Amino acid sequence: LTETGFEVVLSSRTNRDLIAAGIDETACEPCFPVKVAHGHVRDLAKRKDLDYIFLPTVVDMPRASDDIVNSYVCPYVQSVPFMAPAAMPDVDWAGRLRRPIIHFSRGPEWVTRELVNFAAGLGVGRRRARRAVAEAYAAQQRFAESMKARGREVLASLGPDDTALVIISRPYNGCDPGLNMNIPEKLRDLGCLAIPMDMLPLDEVDISREHPHMYWKYGQKILAAARIIAHDRRLYPVYITNFGCGPDSFIMKYVGAELQGKPCLVLEVDEHSADVGAITRCEAYLDSLKAVRGRDLRVEKRLRVAKMDYSRKTLGKRTVYIPYMDDHGYAMAAAMRAGGVDARQMPMSDEETIAWGRKYTSGKECYPCIITTGDILRQIHSPGFDPNRSAFFMPTAFGPCRFGQYNKFQRIMLDELGLEDVPMVLLDQDKDFQGDVANLGADFRKLAWSGIVFVDCLQKILRETRPYEVHKGECDQIYEKYLRRCEEVIEARGGLVALAREARREFAAVRTDRSRPRPKIGLVGEVFVRCNQFTNHFMVRKIEALDGEAILPPFEEWVNYIAWSRITDSKMDRQYRRLVVEWITDFVQRREKYRILDEFRGAVRQFFDEPPSDHVIDRARPYLDPSVRGEPILSMGRCVEYVEAGCDGVVNLHPFNCMPGTIVNALLAKFQKDFDMPVLKVAYDGLRQATEMIRIQAFMHQCRERFESRLKKMGNGAGIGGAVAAATSRGREPPL
Repeated sequence: LTETGFEVVLSSRTNRDLIAAGIDETACEPCFPVKVAHGHVRDLAKRKDLDYIFLPTVVDMPRASDDIVNSYVCPYVQSVPFMAPAAMPDVDWAGRLRRPIIHFSRGPEWVTRELVNFAAGLGVGRRRARRAVAEAYAAQQRFAESMKARGREVLASLGPDDTALVIISRPYNGCDPGLNMNIPEKLRDLGCLAIPMDMLPLDEVDISREHPHMYWKYGQKILAAARIIAHDRRLYPVYITNFGCGPDSFIMKYVGAELQGKPCLVLEVDEHSADVGAITRCEAYLDSLKAVRGRDLRVEKRLRVAKMDYSRKTLGKRTVYIPYMDDHGYAMAAAMRAGGVDARQMPMSDEETIAWGRKYTSGKECYPCIITTGDILRQIHSPGFDPNRSAFFMPTAFGPCRFGQYNKFQRIMLDELGLEDVPMVLLDQDKDFQGDVANLGADFRKLAWSGIVFVDCLQKILRETRPYEVHKGECDQIYEKYLRRCEEVIEARGGLVALAREARREFAAVRTDRSRPRPKIGLVGEVFVRCNQFTNHFMVRKIEALDGEAILPPFEEWVNYIAWSRITDSKMDRQYRRLVVEWITDFVQRREKYRILDEFRGAVRQFFDEPPSDHVIDRARPYLDPSVRGEPILSMGRCVEYVEAGCDGVVNLHPFNCMPGTIVNALLAKFQKDFDMPVLKVAYDGLRQATEMIRIQAFMHQCRERFESRLKKMGNGAGIGGAVAAATSRGREPPL
């Protein structure tokens, strides 16, 4: 920026006032550094003498190895340029806020194009901008080399009996005294040398074999640092993290394995941390090191690569158990059985699931990980379980949220339980998708897709009919009947068109009373919690019991989006063969989809045909850029669609401390202001909240008021409005 002629003004140094301002600004509960980032944005926004505020969306960083796919920064960091402005509606951002999208992983030439285009928007010539980017890269390289040289110098100065502490952290923690309570200086006052991990030769360590799915850049660096520390008797780690750090909830377990027995001090810093407590813990850690100094504590412990756990031949001899997410799992299991793989959908999660999951997790992992882990453990401890004839299914991805780490975490858990020979069967949603699908049977993809479309339609017509049925329970019986028959047809490799026609006729025959319309409530959120009724405390049924009609995105939405992501990446990487495969697959799937969907035409009243991902993403662009991958952009796009469809409220369902869910909560502040729409944000962690039902009732009251107001404006009103008010006065509650 300086090379292009701009005067650069930095926000103030992190201090108590700035931290307090950031905490006040956040419209959600992200990690401590993101709260502080809000304070820095506010610090710049209140200055009237600035022409522009530079707030780039840094999607990823340079890759450590070609064998590691992706080098994302965490979703919070990617989304700060959108979360912070949404939390500050009093600021006039027009013309001042500049948010270039930067992909460092794609190399200098790609980044140069991104920054040259950004500079052109500020009136800077392309040639001058290119020279500026080249100088910036050179300056960064000089800094990195001088830092590593200083690290070599420090390590060389240590004697064989000396001890040094390596600060393991992300730079916005380890390098900001306002965020790390000045831990490095405190350690120096205690007579101990502290070395930033970036001074270690991290680029000389290859972690790709043990951690091919470590798709966070700082996770890669942290694990490389841990491996160096494990093999140097003079070095010990001090890990600075934060409450609610999503990546660290998994990375710290991997670090423990990499350290191979070496003790590690973990300091979790947030706005409530006190200097005295940090000093006490540092002193205790240094005292403990006196007892182990000079001893070889290493315990050889290698982490296995889950992708090598199974083959097509292996699957033919085992039963593959699928943790429950939604009823679509029954169709997927049937599609596997049709291809010769004995697959079983595990039953819906329950309290036993939570008990097992909490026993084998730290509590820092996201709730779906705890639930799926608990389902696996429940199955392992069920009567008749045979580890020699069993395997567990787990979809995976390459970031940026924590979902892609579940299978690695669960692989470690199975190994620790002595079940090393029980495979984890993966279905990668990204790079290895085609190969993983082929492993599950020749027609698995077609059959599973047909089942997903059928179950989506079945659930839509169920939710549109059940609130109005005269004989309670009739719709549920029909739904269960056709869900079971769907399994039978798929396993027999049959078509679902005739079954769809029959299901539609039977739902149409249900006696209903639609004389009293209900407000429609749109649900969004993290896909697992949104779909798994047990984890969201049966939110749909609660809405129906409070005289509402619930609308959920179909599972097809997520399938379409991951296909959109693969197509987008194929275009960016110029992988044209892969692109052609995706296009052909999309053509075939659309043809199969409409064969089933047409049988429900006219029976499903709203959101009959799921729009392409581009449509949903376009609706979300005022709130988030598509470069920030994952559920937030789908949730925000769907919220706008709910407004267009005449819904009267939006509910965001997400796990506690879920990064995508928290991002959506932040962006909903702007959405709520834009559309004057009641919004309910509900986080789940497996515990019952005493106020949950009160919050839902209050929310539904707001939705009914909005609904009545809309009806009166349409001129329909007093009769229907009175009926809704009468229903409200009855105060009916669903069973908890």
